[in-house]
Amino acid sequence: MIYVFWSVAATIFAAIVFYGASAIGPGLYQHQLATNEATAVGGAIAYARQLAPTTGDGATVGVTNDASGWHVTVFRGRPDTAGLGSPVQYVNGQGSLAFSGATAFAILVDSSSAISAQPWAAGTILQAETACNDTLDLTMTVGIRQTNLSYPCE
Repeated sequence: MIYVFWSVAATIFAAIVFYGASAIGPGLYQHQLATNEATAVGGAIAYARQLAPTTGDGATVGVTNDASGWHVTVFRGRPDTAGLGSPVQYVNGQGSLAFSGATAFAILVDSSSAISAQPWAAGTILQAETACNDTLDLTMTVGIRQTNLSYPCE
């Protein structure tokens, strides 16, 4: 009887560990992935802030999303009537990246490295830039994990 009890207990314990690890595993993976990708996005914004004072027209961080994930491209200059400068850095990741619900947007960096953002599609001209009041807030989603990213405007 004791042998049967310990066999059943061991089976139940193994099932809890196996199925529990299966359920927790993806969440832990997605958390680490979101952390790594948030670092990559922050690095692209930091690079654009360093680049902006040297171009004479700031910098632009273009963000798009598709079935394969999000795509961040840093450009010299800002999208105006003169066009957009050459891409100088690319970062791609899984999941999605959004600004105020928009999944195609531009983070605009002026020559003093201050940032703002607004919905934007590559190849279009921005008629005006919106002001950033306090922080620029982005939402990154990787699987079930949602991470809010905040960057100071100045």
